[in-house]
Amino acid sequence: MTEQRSVSLDTMIVLLVDDDIDHLEIAQVNLEETDPSLRVSSVTTPEECLELLDEKHFDCIVSDYQMPRIDGISLASKIRETNDIPFILYTGKGSEEVAETAFAVGIDDYIRKEANSSHFQVLAKRIISAIERKRAVDDLKRSEAQSRLFLESGMDGVSLVVDSKLVYVN
Repeated sequence: MTEQRSVSLDTMIVLLVDDDIDHLEIAQVNLEETDPSLRVSSVTTPEECLELLDEKHFDCIVSDYQMPRIDGISLASKIRETNDIPFILYTGKGSEEVAETAFAVGIDDYIRKEANSSHFQVLAKRIISAIERKRAVDDLKRSEAQSRLFLESGMDGVSLVVDSKLVYVN
């Protein structure tokens, strides 16, 4: 899998997965019009999604729940085996039970499809929020790794005491 970040930090690349071609087109246009930082690609099958993930970088996946052969939760579960990309389940046929199962497999967010166009503003905000959370976690992990490397490779001894307990020594 290629590991490249978006064109810029302001650009967020989203992959929509839905077997309803008409809905894909409407969602893509509305999301890109709602927020110019979103660049949206779309596929009509979970299999296409999995293939594309091996070829390109995406900042977030937004997937329908009910699709032939593989549903959105199964797709998320398969992706979670190798990738921690933010995943939003976006469905018109969901329920509390579906949402509970979705969160149990590690889906980042769950949103129901609605007919009005203002709904895409909510979806865009949820996508951006998921991507920003992921970027913040990645930045924190990088910072921690750099700090650990600095401490462990230093020539001076460093110890950390918290509440009268020794918690770290390099």
